[in-house]
Amino acid sequence: MSQNQQPNLGKLWIFDPTKNRWSSYESMMRRIIIARGITEADDKKVFLFNHIGAAAYEALEVAMNGDNMDSKSFDELCTVLTGLFEPKGLIAATRHKIFTAKQQSDQSSRQFIQQVKAWSMKASFESVQNTRDFVQVQAIIAGLSNQKIKEKLLETTDLTMSKLEEIVELLEGTQSAASQMAAASGPGTIAMLDRRRGRDQMDGKSKGRQYKCCFSCGSDAHLKADCPERQRKPRRISRGTHHGLDAVDSELEYDSEYSSGCDGMHAIRQCESGREEIPPVKLCVG
Repeated sequence: MSQNQQPNLGKLWIFDPTKNRWSSYESMMRRIIIARGITEADDKKVFLFNHIGAAAYEALEVAMNGDNMDSKSFDELCTVLTGLFEPKGLIAATRHKIFTAKQQSDQSSRQFIQQVKAWSMKASFESVQNTRDFVQVQAIIAGLSNQKIKEKLLETTDLTMSKLEEIVELLEGTQSAASQMAAASGPGTIAMLDRRRGRDQMDGKSKGRQYKCCFSCGSDAHLKADCPERQRKPRRISRGTHHGLDAVDSELEYDSEYSSGCDGMHAIRQCESGREEIPPVKLCVG
């Protein structure tokens, strides 16, 4: 410990990961170390271990994964703690929150400004080197409508404009290929025709299918015009006021010589004829 060191200069509270932001705590700790004149590397590490608390020390020990913490410098240990309590994914999400922030209905303008400033403290803007590239990336992420691409970009560490373009091109190409494969695996025209053909056969009758048969006798060997039974079947008809005549109706009334089923083999029109009363005849004998 150097002679200029002042151990009682400045007080630093124990770090609480649930309440304190590590970057602010680290900044305060470095200021106090300088104010107290602590210059030795080992003294800095002792000061760190005495103030980070049990929870942070345990997390640091796990992150070292068996490595000896004494072999690490003060700055290296602080870098590990930064990765634990302020990961880059969290920084990217915080930056996105800032660029998409909107004032709430129950929030005053002053409160909104303070909120954005508080978020900015966690966004590590001081590490930005290319301002133009950074602003372009943030504006694109904020305006993207594809949620999957947006989530992938927010998960990417040290995102630059060139890396953003590569990710967008890759993901859009993958999604387009997946959509084409899904469309190709759907039912095709041939399959649809096969299904329709199967239903027609099961239905038994189809408007598009017609069978030839004779309406007079039901035979499928000839049509009505050539039916030999047509001229031999007399039937009683009634036309006008004339009754009692038996004849063959020479013209059967059908719309077509084709039937959808041969269900009605022939149709006979029967008309009952009424009997006329003949008045009595008087015979005169001379």
